[in-house]
Amino acid sequence: MSRNRVNLPLWNTETGWSKPKIFSSTDEASAYVARSLLLAWAAGIRRFYWDAWDDRDWCTLLLTSDNQHGNKGAIAYDVVESWMLGRWIDLCAADIYGTRTCRLTGREGEMYIFWNPDHRRNYRLPANARRVRMWQEVDLYGNAYQVGTRTHLINV
Repeated sequence: MSRNRVNLPLWNTETGWSKPKIFSSTDEASAYVARSLLLAWAAGIRRFYWDAWDDRDWCTLLLTSDNQHGNKGAIAYDVVESWMLGRWIDLCAADIYGTRTCRLTGREGEMYIFWNPDHRRNYRLPANARRVRMWQEVDLYGNAYQVGTRTHLINV
């Protein structure tokens, strides 16, 4: 679009996951949901729609359980959305080990999101973030843990 000087908002109107891929766990599926939202946002996609939340005949990454209530994937979607609201994404880049760091900024200051989709890795907070005495780590399900400024293990 930019090569042709088209300056319109970019939308992704149909994201999901179809058969035959089956995720090994609900945690793996939830991580995929979170990464999809964040990477689309970092790429400049203005609207992002998840298709087939509950189509059990077509997809294998469902965001509803059998009783039509949100499952862990839906919780992850909601948590990541709450991280995004009122913020903008400054940076989203991978290091040589595949560990991705996204920095979000808003009225409440900076927020960092770390992940490595391939394996568990230790990470160290960025230099400017280490000046803060105490950090809170929040997982994809909204569980919060107090952490210091040392090296931490990324949960994929």
